[in-house]
Amino acid sequence: GPEDIPQALTWSQTAAEKLCLHIVRQPEGWLYPEQVSDENPDRVWSYVVEEGSRGVGYFRLHKKKDDFIPCCEMSDMSYLATLAALRHLKRLAQEQGAQGVSLQGPAQSNAVQVARYLGSTAPHRPYAWQIRIPDRARFLQRISPVLERRLAGSMMAGLTESVSLNFYQETIKIEFEEGRITQVAAAGKTDEREVRIPPDIAVRLLTCYESWEEISAYRPDLGARPLGRALMDILFPKRESHIYAEVE
Repeated sequence: GPEDIPQALTWSQTAAEKLCLHIVRQPEGWLYPEQVSDENPDRVWSYVVEEGSRGVGYFRLHKKKDDFIPCCEMSDMSYLATLAALRHLKRLAQEQGAQGVSLQGPAQSNAVQVARYLGSTAPHRPYAWQIRIPDRARFLQRISPVLERRLAGSMMAGLTESVSLNFYQETIKIEFEEGRITQVAAAGKTDEREVRIPPDIAVRLLTCYESWEEISAYRPDLGARPLGRALMDILFPKRESHIYAEVE
């Protein structure tokens, strides 16, 4: 019910903190898909999972589609709570004459991992979001606190250095002072070779969609000197992202 939404948003945010890119939800965005008509394909039904009288998580469903019950979301819960939620989903599928349940969510979520332990067949492949970064310098400045945290937990904690990222069309200089980023500035088109990243694949690295090593396997024009190479692994490690579509 509506009284459960604040706690559900807290559970959602806790799970989202494991992800690189995710949405920031508001109560209105959560509630709206529960209020549309049952015929609307975006209609959502939400359930709270309880242990005794205490809520420990939630899951959300769409109506049956292609002979499957789509579980569009499930919060991270304990193994037993997740197992109980999956058993309930199985009962719902049987009652509605569905062949099974389709789990939609991050591949590293507890729900997907438990489903694998139970013998799930094929992983759900979500849409790939088309992301553009029109101003790389501004983007890197904006995420400076994240980059500083990654640096602080690495072998280069406390780094003082000027590092140039050459995106062919432009070079961006990042000034590090004792582990803090003091300046991010576009330096125009240069021949700097400390770190060279082809512009068409830069977004894949900057959003941690693929690691430097993965990109290097198919793009030999990616290159870096030792310091720059180490920094790319530290600042932009491969991490999972997941964006739940919001209905407006």
